[in-house]
Amino acid sequence: MRQKENGAGGRAYAFFRHERCEYFPCHGTDRPEDFNCLFCYCPLYPLGARCGGVVRYTPEGIKDCSACLLPHERDRYDFVVRALGAAQRIAARPPGPTEGGPGDGPDSLLSPGPPPPREGTER
Repeated sequence: MRQKENGAGGRAYAFFRHERCEYFPCHGTDRPEDFNCLFCYCPLYPLGARCGGVVRYTPEGIKDCSACLLPHERDRYDFVVRALGAAQRIAARPPGPTEGGPGDGPDSLLSPGPPPPREGTER
């Protein structure tokens, strides 16, 4: 099967831009032609501050990704897929002897993870 060239390493499945979307682009960018809508809802959000993107937390403890373009950059498909693989490996591990059950370990996607950065700081 021949892959269609699209500027994302020759893999058409790795890049999608939906210019007719009423939210396009959902994050500020000076290069809308390279804005990838494939991961419209960021699959890395559950990783908290360990997602690899620009993260800020509101005073209420809500993760704010409004300054992050990581999943929307044309060449980040492989990064996102690798990060999802890491999350899958974390989820597949049985709880350790000191853990009370699924979701209790320090690497758990359900644990709060490291404390969020102070207001006004970015990662």
